[in-house]
Amino acid sequence: MKNYGAFNLRHLAKGLKYINNLKPEELGITANQVKVLKSWLKVTGLSDGKKLTSLGSIIKKYDRFLEEDITMQVLHYKILTADKDSIWQFIFKLDDFDKQYIMKELSDQYDFKTDLIIADLNTLLNMYIPKIAEKENLNKAILPLIRKQGGFYCKREYKPNIWVALAIIVNNLPELTLDKQILKLDFKTTYANFKNIFGLEYRTLEDILHKLQEMGVIKHTEFGIEILCNYTFMECIKKAYQELEV
Repeated sequence: MKNYGAFNLRHLAKGLKYINNLKPEELGITANQVKVLKSWLKVTGLSDGKKLTSLGSIIKKYDRFLEEDITMQVLHYKILTADKDSIWQFIFKLDDFDKQYIMKELSDQYDFKTDLIIADLNTLLNMYIPKIAEKENLNKAILPLIRKQGGFYCKREYKPNIWVALAIIVNNLPELTLDKQILKLDFKTTYANFKNIFGLEYRTLEDILHKLQEMGVIKHTEFGIEILCNYTFMECIKKAYQELEV
């Protein structure tokens, strides 16, 4: 678990544009902000630390200003899965929480200073509560996945793009089985995964799987989810963007 610093979508978009020249004078930000930007470029899967990744190249091609909901969904997924010990992983497994609970639990589980836990928690809340993001950072929230109710914070449901959903499904596939090389996923595991990532309710996931079945890319049965296509994660993301252009 580590502190990544404040998240800023506008800086991230600049990072995509100037990936080969990430200098304060070129980006118009401070040296410390450049350091934070480099960290977020890696966490979001846009950069490997030296150059754009395949994902970074796709997003730069189709959404270089980071304005599309598809981009926000993918960035959120990559952030959530980048570090199994991150505060993002911990919080998105919860349906609701308050700051005191988070502080206590993380202090007990990790050798992490209180001020750094607070910094990461505030960064996370700024990213997912639109009013906080707009008021404090003049920055767009990545996704409206959290709402504040009094002293509590509750996770909200957000239905992902159908191709983003398929990308996540194929990204969680096990290795090929020996018998006819059929690829299957357990429904309960898939549901738990989507509930953690997007707060999806059972019926919402059923709707997504039904649409994917109509598209002929999966078969949803009582025994699980059978994959009928050869799409990779990157191919699914590219399809999502290409359908926006139609």
